[in-house]
Amino acid sequence: MAKKLFAERGYHGTTTKAINESIGMADGLLYHYFPGGKLQILHAIFEEEIDRKIGRIKQELQKIAEIDELKDVLFQIGSLLMKYAVRDRELLIIYLKERSLLDPALLQRSIHQLCEVWREICALIEAKIDERHFHQFDPSMMVNQFVGAIIFYLAQNIYFPEKSRSRKRKEQFLCEWVRHTLATWTK
Repeated sequence: MAKKLFAERGYHGTTTKAINESIGMADGLLYHYFPGGKLQILHAIFEEEIDRKIGRIKQELQKIAEIDELKDVLFQIGSLLMKYAVRDRELLIIYLKERSLLDPALLQRSIHQLCEVWREICALIEAKIDERHFHQFDPSMMVNQFVGAIIFYLAQNIYFPEKSRSRKRKEQFLCEWVRHTLATWTK
């Protein structure tokens, strides 16, 4: 519940009283478990969520690695990214709003974990490329292109729906984007 409050109200707009009320905890007891107050809660939420989500993403990438067809791999990677972006909307909002309050070591570790995922995605796509049928390219640049379009779609349609230019469903967008990506990569 504290995560939801931080996402909706921001760190400074969220009181410890509101956190206590949202979880049904007596006033003052929060400081027993979190002596650093709501800043410690913010750090704990971010750390726990990032660790758990990155672990799940890595597990799902291992399953995707078993898929043979590049088209299916791209679709599954896109679906995975969309799934976690939608699920973690509150965490992303907290990161965007409260980044300056987060512990720099925690941010660095989180960025390192995300870079590991990025490298796994690059390696996964590179392993599925049959050089006889595809242009020679830098996998990390192509992953940037592929994932960048997905992030832009998500920003428009999920995080800022009132400003969206695209009203396509996620599945429709993803199918079209995978088809377009393969068309540009194929010789």
